[in-house]
Amino acid sequence: MQKNKFVQIMFGVSTSVLLLSTSLSVEAKDKGRHYGMHNPFQISDLPAGQLKEKLERLSPKAREKAKSRLDSLRFHDRDLPYMRSDNEGGIYIADPINPDAQLSSAQRTIEAAAVLPVGLDVFKLHSKPGASNIVYLDFDGQVVTNTAWNTSGSPSYTAKPYDIDGVSGSFSDTEKANIFEVWRRVAEDYAPFGIDVTTELPASFGPKTARVLITNNVDANGLDMPAKNSGGVAYINVWGLSDFATKYSPTFAYHNQVGGPDNIAEVVSHELGHNLGLSHDGTSTAAYFSGQGSGMISWAPIMGAGYYAQLSQWSKGEYADANQAEDDIAIISSKLAPVTDDHSNTRVGATPLTIDSTGHIFSSTPIDSPSDQTPVNRGVISTRTDVDVFSFTTGAGNVVLQATPLRELSAERGGNLDISLSLYDAAGNLITTSNPADETDAGINTTLAAGSYYLAVDGVGSVNYSDYGSLGQYFIEGVLPLAPTDTTAPNPNPMGWAVAPEAASRTSIHMTASTATDDSGSVEYYFACTNGGSGCIDSGWVKSPDFTLSGLAINTSYSFTVKARDLAGNTTESSALSSATTLANQVPLATADTASVVNNTSVAISVLANDSDPEQDPLSIQSVTQGSNGSVSFTSSGVTYKPNSGFVGTDSFTYTINDSFGATATATVTVNVTAAPVSTVNRRPVAVNDSIKVTPGQSVTIYVLSNDYDPDGDALTITKAKEAERGYVANIGKALIYKAGRRTGTDSISYTISDGRGGKASAKVNVYIVR
Repeated sequence: MQKNKFVQIMFGVSTSVLLLSTSLSVEAKDKGRHYGMHNPFQISDLPAGQLKEKLERLSPKAREKAKSRLDSLRFHDRDLPYMRSDNEGGIYIADPINPDAQLSSAQRTIEAAAVLPVGLDVFKLHSKPGASNIVYLDFDGQVVTNTAWNTSGSPSYTAKPYDIDGVSGSFSDTEKANIFEVWRRVAEDYAPFGIDVTTELPASFGPKTARVLITNNVDANGLDMPAKNSGGVAYINVWGLSDFATKYSPTFAYHNQVGGPDNIAEVVSHELGHNLGLSHDGTSTAAYFSGQGSGMISWAPIMGAGYYAQLSQWSKGEYADANQAEDDIAIISSKLAPVTDDHSNTRVGATPLTIDSTGHIFSSTPIDSPSDQTPVNRGVISTRTDVDVFSFTTGAGNVVLQATPLRELSAERGGNLDISLSLYDAAGNLITTSNPADETDAGINTTLAAGSYYLAVDGVGSVNYSDYGSLGQYFIEGVLPLAPTDTTAPNPNPMGWAVAPEAASRTSIHMTASTATDDSGSVEYYFACTNGGSGCIDSGWVKSPDFTLSGLAINTSYSFTVKARDLAGNTTESSALSSATTLANQVPLATADTASVVNNTSVAISVLANDSDPEQDPLSIQSVTQGSNGSVSFTSSGVTYKPNSGFVGTDSFTYTINDSFGATATATVTVNVTAAPVSTVNRRPVAVNDSIKVTPGQSVTIYVLSNDYDPDGDALTITKAKEAERGYVANIGKALIYKAGRRTGTDSISYTISDGRGGKASAKVNVYIVR
């Protein structure tokens, strides 16, 4: 299967066409039930089994935690037999053993030991030294205490060192070779991601440092390790938690349960995948898919059972009858960002192949040079759309180029990448492609004319898998006729200007070099900014003779030269110095505004609505002054004016705008403040109840209007008072006179008030006659 990336490779256009065989055009089928993320459930919905029974026995707090953890996952009916909860609600996976574990170790490792480089310290291996994310492959044992593993098991485990010869105090050459191989295979699985796979104890452990302990399933004191009957055990979706390193680590890989280094590596990558939040890749009838296909392109998902396939890759359930459509790479990338692309995807910036004096192309590999991190004749396909492009110059004759993924010398190969090679001429025309249907490497053997060419390395799929997980390391080797020594620089020499530098805007200058020619057919240009203000930087070597430098200072002079070079590195003399000045910034236009507001209220004024800028720059309000008779507040887009209490008349203030380039303008806002209109609708007065105490026979004056009021401010009078039962009442217009009778008790006086405009209200006075 081949991705057509010709346009993308040659011209940088993000276009790709994926040709999938019919057998791969099968969407993941949801047979059986899914739970967790996007599939809400209650614990009571789970089928009977170990997990459900454990969850139902947990305390409410622990059960709530477990349910929250399960809700963050996507798991299937078939996963449930392997899922566990600890006593605090932590969720972990106990993956089964490899049934063929006893067939592997001794005879396999004889061949592996032969590739152990002399003097190599297998306990100081690093795949990406300095990366912020780390996984430590721990082969020398550990005391495990005060972790989540201890809450449901022993308070302490003394995990044994990796040991296959019964001599636990030291590591034999065979054991060291196995450690070396496990590291290489795991490093390959995680090559596309920003994580250092290391066998050296990190200086510290934190949320982004994992420990995978390769040990025996019985500890040094004869205690069963957690989930003893499993091949690997890991808490799921704990990477990045603040207590990941202290509570949910280590992850276990029981080497005596799974076999040789190839199988140990599968377990390590699989269990670390659980730490990162990945669930299993299975089918409607099995929790673990063991793969498909045969020969060198047999395939299985890493989160399935990859023991028996030549390629094990990250998956998103593209195989038939998949029970899991989880996007492994997207989930891992959310925790471990993809590595920085090591080679250009296009001819622009293509990496020259390194060719020795005899015309041979060699590359180091993790097998022969594990500490070599330089991308010389090697690289990593890190994403599905990544294509690595190399350039080379050859003499006329037969050219042989071979690209090979990581390939272990024993058992399954261990590489994740299936390679396609494409050869292009200097103009970007496709010459030939190699993508063997039954192999993962690719080679080109062809006769070429002397000249410059490009080689593109791409990750592709086959009848057994798509290009989704076809990621990983590759190594280029070959031989070609040496090109005649080229000592001639491109023409013209010195370089010149087709269009001298000129201002393109206030912050950019454009220029065009003379188009250079060279016998090699390929020329690059270098534009140097020799003098100027901020942003004065060189272009670096670029393919186009057109160049625009942006991010410059306004109204500032900049000076430039340009030179050219060919593929052999022959460089012209620089052009004559040429200068240009960026455009000056024009000031915005602030236009006066008027507004009206009723006193004792405020008004929002959109002062920018009638302002403008000659260059269409967005405008914002920078500052305001205060009015003489009111206060002004502002945001970047508007102002609010509030007159002083009781003020009526004309007030004014100013505001200043800017265009974000430092130019400002000021305008005046005039505000007409008017009095609130007098209401023509009479509002009723409000009468409020009163109460008094008197003695028998006492006469008092009650000023009932003292707490009554009129919303319009009208004068109030008492128009009627109802006679009391235990005393006598007199209305004197502004008050009532009450004379109590001779007996004690309570009395009540009802009265009505008027505002003189037809508005009336009534209330009462409660009278308490006491001795």
